[in-house]
Amino acid sequence: MIKPGITTREIAEQWPESDKVWSDILIKYEDQTAGSNWMHGIGLTLYELPLAWREVSLEHPLPIEKGMTFAIETQLGTIGSGAARIEEMVHVVDDGVEVLTRWPIGEITEVY
Repeated sequence: MIKPGITTREIAEQWPESDKVWSDILIKYEDQTAGSNWMHGIGLTLYELPLAWREVSLEHPLPIEKGMTFAIETQLGTIGSGAARIEEMVHVVDDGVEVLTRWPIGEITEVY
């Protein structure tokens, strides 16, 4: 759904409310999930704008433009079993994104 002309609000709205996803580990507020469901620009510093995160983007959206490059970060796992932090690198093109990540997300290696 990421493409030129949308905003970071539209992206952040795709992530579920944090207290609904992680209530079993006592998460009550969006700010407790920094880095768990978000997108940040890639450049010369660690985290650059625009940032898509429910805590800020719902009220302070920024436009998405062709040529921007992002890291989209989420987590996948089961309480008591394990988890993995998933990070996809994407580049915004005319009609969507080009995925830059080389490791296929659907082929995550489980290590026990």
